[in-house]
Amino acid sequence: MHGDSGVVYHYTADHLGSTRVVSTATAPILQDYDYYPFGGARVVVDLLGGQHYKFTGKERDGESGLDYFGARYYGSSMGRFLQPDEFTGGPVDAFSSNDPLPDSPLPYADITNPQSLNKYAYTLKAMHRT
Repeated sequence: MHGDSGVVYHYTADHLGSTRVVSTATAPILQDYDYYPFGGARVVVDLLGGQHYKFTGKERDGESGLDYFGARYYGSSMGRFLQPDEFTGGPVDAFSSNDPLPDSPLPYADITNPQSLNKYAYTLKAMHRT
């Protein structure tokens, strides 16, 4: 990324795509972030300011603190989306034309896992029975 002054900024991301370090050729660390499990940022160093790409590389709004995921906004402070997931398909490939028709009114849910009904969750933790 080029700044207004022609400086080239180098972004280093972690395995999730979250921006961890921002540097230049002359300044090895301008920003250094750690992240909590659902995206809350822990600032280690911030000499740059105004860099909005945070958790999973998504753009974080400076006023609201929400991350924009393309179809809806995510609040890392709450660990959830602000709008429900509108996907009505089941746990099959959403992009395949060969998928069978849904076999129930709630094809995305597992009746033995009530959390699967939460359409605001960031992730679904699978329940393991022993």
